[in-house]
Amino acid sequence: MVNKEISMKIGKAIKEIWMKNIPKDFSKGYIINEDCLKKLKDYVQKSKFQCPLYFAVIYEVECCWLHWLDKRSKNNWASGRVTELDAG
Repeated sequence: MVNKEISMKIGKAIKEIWMKNIPKDFSKGYIINEDCLKKLKDYVQKSKFQCPLYFAVIYEVECCWLHWLDKRSKNNWASGRVTELDAG
């Protein structure tokens, strides 16, 4: 069992990450959210350029699910235009 002092330090570190690092990373655009995909969709639909686009995401931890674009997106607006590259 983890002693109380170590447990408190871990809790403090997690709280600091949630309170400081995550909002900072989000404001700098390092964290992807659903709005990012909406902007990508809008760009693809309004773009006059008919070139392939690449949407790349690198995860810092190993993940069991690495896809941001769902089947509906891949079959509609992203079809033939956007290639998703994921690594984690």
